[in-house]
Amino acid sequence: MSETPSEPKRLVVPRPLVAFVDDDAGYLGWIAANKDGYVLNAHRRPTLGRLTLHRATCRWVSSGERPWTADHAKICAPATAVIEDWVATLVLGDLDRCHFCEP
Repeated sequence: MSETPSEPKRLVVPRPLVAFVDDDAGYLGWIAANKDGYVLNAHRRPTLGRLTLHRATCRWVSSGERPWTADHAKICAPATAVIEDWVATLVLGDLDRCHFCEP
């Protein structure tokens, strides 16, 4: 069965990670409820070269009005170690850290 245009795309990640693609409302709800959490900004299909870790409160991933999850995926977690482990095992690479929020 094919996806309909209005149906959000899915990026499957292990818990406690939560991935948001084409779901700005869900993403904004997550960061509002998890102010101490972390966000990995990535390509819609995560690849090396576009993996940047931010704090959930970082202005680069949480302030202003824009399509947050249309062009990029947001992979969220309560701790950096969970994201780092996922990147190391599944994406097979290193992530960059935001120089503004310094996660």
